[in-house]
Amino acid sequence: MKADSSMKYGFHLLTLEKFWIKGLPINSTLASFALRILTGFSALALIKTKQRNRLDVDSDLMIALAKTEPRINQLVQNMQSQVSH
Repeated sequence: MKADSSMKYGFHLLTLEKFWIKGLPINSTLASFALRILTGFSALALIKTKQRNRLDVDSDLMIALAKTEPRINQLVQNMQSQVSH
């Protein structure tokens, strides 16, 4: 990558995300690694706002980076009403 002048030019011209997405076909291993790291930092930046300043963000970050789709409809359908005593 150091010897490729077009990649150097693109690095200064594009945002980090766009640069690595453009470089994905050329350096797939390096670009996918960089995108995973950038995604993690972006998720952390969204979670750690002034309104939500928690010291322990591990569980929130795991949920934000999970590839599992939430099944809200299934949870709502399986919800049981609370019975009175």
